[in-house]
Amino acid sequence: MAAADGLLDLLTISLQYQEFWVQVKSLPLVFMTRAIGKLIGETLGNYVVTDQSRWSECFSSFLRIRVLLDVSQALRCWLAVRLPNASKTVEWV
Repeated sequence: MAAADGLLDLLTISLQYQEFWVQVKSLPLVFMTRAIGKLIGETLGNYVVTDQSRWSECFSSFLRIRVLLDVSQALRCWLAVRLPNASKTVEWV
């Protein structure tokens, strides 16, 4: 969401883009990396960051990715992604 400094007219602030946390589920542990997060994030919209916290990357059942999305377009509820050298397709929700 756009930042307001208190001096701007709020009607001039664009609300077209918003950052979201996305959960990538069913991802094999070997693919829970920043590089794969960036690859998936760029597929969804404008990649911002992959959550690299210890709990997220090593012990969680999903990978968290922050992406900037155009909210004037319909949001996807899922996306099938085929990873390099992977035997199955993963989905994000």
